[in-house]
Amino acid sequence: MSAPERRLPASPPFATSGGSGRVPPRSRDVDAALDSISRRIGSLRFRRSPWGADESDVMAKIHGLDAMYRSLLREQDDRYQALLEDRDRQLRLLQRRLDRN
Repeated sequence: MSAPERRLPASPPFATSGGSGRVPPRSRDVDAALDSISRRIGSLRFRRSPWGADESDVMAKIHGLDAMYRSLLREQDDRYQALLEDRDRQLRLLQRRLDRN
């Protein structure tokens, strides 16, 4: 019997303008990466040793998952940094327009 698939909650709504302070929805790439990590966690199998699971195998798999999460976090950080830079550019443009008037 297989376990039911777990889904992450939907992202909050995102206003395209107006500076609502809401976070934009996750991209499909992020969802795909999270699904990949979830599948990998679900299929983890560890080598056995006389005292339980082989510690080096467990650590290697944990490091692999950590690398996947870190990569995803870097991608999200880059995305949010780009959004902040775009917002700052738009604010400077608006400030120049206000200064002219």
